[in-house]
Amino acid sequence: MTRISEVLAAGASWRFLSLLFRCPNSALVAAIKTLQEEIAPELRSEAHALVELLEDSNLEASYHVLLGSGGVISPYESDYQSVGEEGVRERGVILGDVAGFYRAFGFDPSKEMPEAPDHVSLEIAFVSHLKLKEAFALMQLENEPYQVCVAAEKKFLEEHLLTWLPQFLERIHEQDAHPFYKKAADIIKGYLLLNPQIVSPREEVLGKEES
Repeated sequence: MTRISEVLAAGASWRFLSLLFRCPNSALVAAIKTLQEEIAPELRSEAHALVELLEDSNLEASYHVLLGSGGVISPYESDYQSVGEEGVRERGVILGDVAGFYRAFGFDPSKEMPEAPDHVSLEIAFVSHLKLKEAFALMQLENEPYQVCVAAEKKFLEEHLLTWLPQFLERIHEQDAHPFYKKAADIIKGYLLLNPQIVSPREEVLGKEES
């Protein structure tokens, strides 16, 4: 697999993962089913098993109980800040910084879903967006734009998504959630651990044992 193919597969994988915590409807289900064949090979077996759970008629109701308005788990980064914790940032600062990343790289969250910019699905979708920009730069043999996107991806993961995603995934497992959402959490965690360049230096919060 060429470097471009690897980056494209990573982009499709992040895109696939970004759809797993949105309110399920027919269009979303169709998109997930289509993407399962484009994602990184290491994800496909688990993705196929996950897709089978999409047919459950109780899935939408389960989503609202778990992640919807008033759900038992918040899907927003700004709700995972501990008051008094060193380095804690106010909600407005987080939202402004995340929105700044989106604007700088031409990512329009309103085209994805009507949610605050720090929603887990939007933050994951943004990583996919950066991966596709990286792939395009590689195709065009443009090293500088490629390096800019790679640096932005690393910074966004370290300053935003990876600061709270492990806790979000753990909370899903603590709940009596629909099997679809527990498996979705497992797939995301597994993908991060299979790609240590993503999680470093936060691998310990994902439960990875030191060798």
